[in-house]
Amino acid sequence: MDEDTENVTHVPNLLQIYPMEPDEYNTPHNVPIIIDNGCTTYRFGFSNASDPYTIPNIYSRYRERKHNLQIALFGDNVEVESGAKTQSKTAWEGDILINFDAMENALDYAFCKLGLNTNSVLHPVVISERLCTPMYSRSVLSELLFEGYNVPRAAFAIDALMSFYYNTPNQPKRDGIVVSFNSASTSVLPVLNGKGILANSKRMAWGANQASEYIMKLVQMKYPYFPTRVTPQQSAWMLRTFCEFSPNYLETLRELGTPEGMRRHNRIIQFPFVAPEEKTQEELARQAERKKEAGRRLQEMAIAKRKEKMETLASDLAEALALKERMKAGEVTGDTLDAELERLNYDDVTHLNNALKNMQQAMKRARKKEGEQEEEEEEEPTYPLVDIPDDQLSENSLREKRKQKLMKANSDARKVQKAQRMEEKRLKEEEALREQGERDRDLMGWSNKIRSQHEVRGRCSSV
Repeated sequence: MDEDTENVTHVPNLLQIYPMEPDEYNTPHNVPIIIDNGCTTYRFGFSNASDPYTIPNIYSRYRERKHNLQIALFGDNVEVESGAKTQSKTAWEGDILINFDAMENALDYAFCKLGLNTNSVLHPVVISERLCTPMYSRSVLSELLFEGYNVPRAAFAIDALMSFYYNTPNQPKRDGIVVSFNSASTSVLPVLNGKGILANSKRMAWGANQASEYIMKLVQMKYPYFPTRVTPQQSAWMLRTFCEFSPNYLETLRELGTPEGMRRHNRIIQFPFVAPEEKTQEELARQAERKKEAGRRLQEMAIAKRKEKMETLASDLAEALALKERMKAGEVTGDTLDAELERLNYDDVTHLNNALKNMQQAMKRARKKEGEQEEEEEEEPTYPLVDIPDDQLSENSLREKRKQKLMKANSDARKVQKAQRMEEKRLKEEEALREQGERDRDLMGWSNKIRSQHEVRGRCSSV
């Protein structure tokens, strides 16, 4: 247990915002500016400085909504605004420099941070580049340096070879192999007599981005119900903090094959976690009361809305019923009927009947919800135009009369069929009751009767 506690590593706060305050500028003009233009990390500083400035190489330009201003952010400041984070981009596509708007913004940030207060950059500039950098990327960056900033001199160098020379001082004729593990690729460069043999160098499309993404997928697969979302920044931190190169790969595999070796290499990562606050009984009671009050208010609002809807529906239903009663009484016919239908937004009498039926059903449902539903028989459809002479009807009413005749005929046929079905049902019920009574009175006689009926049916079917 103590060993596990010692292996616990807490995830640090990876989002650290530093104000961009320019340095005091008093550096001689012959001191070059060194820029390590990485895909992920951007480092810059004067060559005589002890430590360079380091910032994420990410850029975003977005419109701030409150003051409607176009704002450009660089580095960690992009993570502050959610709108800027969604539109963020880098100067790189993989390991190829193609977005020179972002590159210009990165150069502006570096020169402003170093405190340059002249009209042009008076210092030589040394910029790192990748192996097999396209000539187009280098030429556009050179054009940006010389024409945009008027630098006196500029030099480009492969970052892997620069690191090799720095880490092997006092050995002008050294030999070796440089393995450069970049963000989107891995390069292998042989060095002979202090010079890189670029013709025999290799570049593979696997780098820190792919490795950190692989780690994040492994974590998500091993802990599918992990309550906290693992971000790409955290997976990159795990890659830098816990991953290592093995001097003897086979020996490391054999060691990991034993439980003791697994425990020695085990690491526990503690993600940020905020324990829920324990509430007292009084706070829980107040919270329950607030929820109950909120629910009561919602119920009151729903009741008021339902009541308003019922009042509107009742008003429309009353107007439609009044018109139908007037039609039955023969008070409105011909053009007067068409005018009344148009006033109430009905196309014809069929539309009125359908709307009336729908409103009555809706009213019944609403009353049922309110507990006011009463047993009511369904009102039979009426056909007021059937008995009116043709000479008293308009052309539209005549067409409607023909429709009503067909509807009345169909309705009468359905009534006859319904009556027949009801009669058949009644006869079946009477037969069932009679047979049940016979079985109760004389079970043996009833069974003999059923047996004889089955025997007769069997003989008839065999014949």
